[in-house]
Amino acid sequence: MAVLEGIKLLDVLKASGLQAFAVSATCAIVVYLSVAGVLPALEPWLLTSVVALGILTALLWVLLLIRGAVGLLDPQKHIRHWWSGRKLQKAVGAYIPHMTETERQILGYLLHRNQKTFDCASDGGHASTLIARRIFEQALIPGHHYDLEHLPMIIPDQVWDVLIKHKDSFPSVSEKNGHPWRVHWMAR
Repeated sequence: MAVLEGIKLLDVLKASGLQAFAVSATCAIVVYLSVAGVLPALEPWLLTSVVALGILTALLWVLLLIRGAVGLLDPQKHIRHWWSGRKLQKAVGAYIPHMTETERQILGYLLHRNQKTFDCASDGGHASTLIARRIFEQALIPGHHYDLEHLPMIIPDQVWDVLIKHKDSFPSVSEKNGHPWRVHWMAR
């Protein structure tokens, strides 16, 4: 009885999932052993209190499991990622008719070679406007070293899908002219 008086409701509500499960299981074991005759019969008020505490902590344990699962899956993060991808796709699709000839040549070169990654100068060269529109992104990871003339860039998957749908809008560029996004060193 002194043990039950020591457990306060606020302490139960602050419990971790494992603690809530332990209290719930203990209550179930006490009730079972009391009914089976292994322990002396509990007073009706005490039996009611133990059952109520067991149910409360079992529900708390289930809620903590659900909260943990939702936190692990983080649906808001996935929804934000999906939504920003959709916005980017719409923005790229709407920008295609307004692209300059140089931008079209850069994308045509990459699409013709089915090339989603490339390297460029750190200022982006002729591709700087495409970088500003998030059609190209830096493909760096923490601790990755790069040369100022060879910054790895990537076309995100959402953008690539839009570009493939509009592949006819981009001319194929011959390789003899070099990479169309690079600015010749004499033109700098």
